[in-house]
Amino acid sequence: MGVWRLQPVIDLIAKIPQFFFTWALFFGAGLLLYLTTSYRLNGKLSLQQLYADCVPFNPVKSKSFHMDVVTYLVTKLSLFIWTIPGFAAYAALSTSEFDILHKLSGDMPVQSSDPIVALLCAVSVFIFAELAYYLVHYSNHKVPFLWELHKLHHSAEVLNPLTNTRAHPVSQTYKFVVIGIFTAVPSGFFMEYYGFTLPEIVVLTAVANKLASIFTLDSLRHSHFPISFGPLDAIFISPHMHHIHHSSEEKHFDKNFGLNLSLFDWLFRTAYKPAKGERMTPGIHGYSDEELQNFNTLKGAYLAPLKMPLEWLSKPFRQRRRELG
Repeated sequence: MGVWRLQPVIDLIAKIPQFFFTWALFFGAGLLLYLTTSYRLNGKLSLQQLYADCVPFNPVKSKSFHMDVVTYLVTKLSLFIWTIPGFAAYAALSTSEFDILHKLSGDMPVQSSDPIVALLCAVSVFIFAELAYYLVHYSNHKVPFLWELHKLHHSAEVLNPLTNTRAHPVSQTYKFVVIGIFTAVPSGFFMEYYGFTLPEIVVLTAVANKLASIFTLDSLRHSHFPISFGPLDAIFISPHMHHIHHSSEEKHFDKNFGLNLSLFDWLFRTAYKPAKGERMTPGIHGYSDEELQNFNTLKGAYLAPLKMPLEWLSKPFRQRRRELG
């Protein structure tokens, strides 16, 4: 299969240590900030100021950061469980589409699957995944019971790379299922007409996602470094654009839903390109500091958000029970 001609590239990308790369980039950005601001103004080295530019919050006292650590560990230990429904949906739908297309097409000769076609396959699945993520994220903000689950992520009072995994397991499951459904569409097509296997497409998509996360500085998306991509903000979500998404200011709310691409935000008019140096305070609009602290406990993070969804799901049964007397 032609896709495996890309094996050296795939192996090289797979070897990039994600955890090390994330924190190296984060502290590298802090060092750059220090050299271009504090050190440039004062002209003398200060390790204390360097640390403050890298970590502008107290990791010992910050309960928000402590919850980021907890959610990171919970996610790392259990993520495989929450991805199962999404992968099952993806596998079932893509193979079903393949079977349908095969019956419709008959015994058509399989087209060449050279590296160019492999790249086209990866890009196609990647774009479908980005659209799915946008719709999931948009619905998380607009559907009340989904917002209850998603609030945990927005309750962070300080942004750091661990904030990326500050998410409710049910919300994560919903995301993976929708992405699985959407990405099954191009996958079934490339399986039938270009002879790709499901594992090959999964590998190609994983490589595309990793490259995109590196290019769009995913490690700095949850940080205090307001980095813009300039004109490329019209295509990609820069760290500064995602910072705005976490803002507690009303004018910033419901903006910049995209993961790596900003195309769908511009298309559906939810994009907000921040001005140079525009700052924000992370949190949830209308929530006091005391209310945000409620999310920094296991009960507030994982149990309390389930109240509204469970009430919504049980409502038809309760109404039926009342009708029956």
